[in-house]
Amino acid sequence: MVLPILIAGCTSQLPSYTLSIISPSDGQSVQGSTVNVELSTDMKLVPAGAEVKEGEGHFHVYIDGANEQRGAGTSFTFSNVAPGVHTIRTELHRSDHSSYEGAVKTVTFTTGTSVATIATKQFDVVAKQFTFEPGTIEVEQGDVVILKIKSIDVDHGFALPDFGVSQKLEPGKEAVVQFTADKKGTFTFFCNVLCGSGHDSMKGTLVVR
Repeated sequence: MVLPILIAGCTSQLPSYTLSIISPSDGQSVQGSTVNVELSTDMKLVPAGAEVKEGEGHFHVYIDGANEQRGAGTSFTFSNVAPGVHTIRTELHRSDHSSYEGAVKTVTFTTGTSVATIATKQFDVVAKQFTFEPGTIEVEQGDVVILKIKSIDVDHGFALPDFGVSQKLEPGKEAVVQFTADKKGTFTFFCNVLCGSGHDSMKGTLVVR
């Protein structure tokens, strides 16, 4: 009887929780400047500051990595959103605001009447010792560039100083970087978090035609 209990204890895993962004959907065009975000989860939602219990928590919601809102409800409203391409990111957090590992969702959408003229280029980027994949990203001048970046081993960073980008990358967590490629040329992006012996060679190239 003892051996099976020990084996089960060694192989048990922490529970995972589902998280969905119902609205806006990925790629949706939203009319006007007000964005209503609708979420769902199988977690029990409780306000921040309540007693910390596993399986209970609340949402943290961001638009373009800023304008954070928090709460135990499933509806959030962002007002005065400028015309263009935007990213909603939502996370599940415990009552003490510590995040649930992997409980993150993002969608990209557009707002306003002028968005039909805006070209969006989106790329999935993998960071690992000591490369970015893909190592070369090609876009057109004027494109809105969205990078969904994930480290698969250790802490890394993603820096593209010519466009004001600096993002820390934690293992297993997707980070979303967005900028407008408003100038032509060849630009270097690189890891700006010390990640091992090959850190200095961890670079890539952005080509804006």
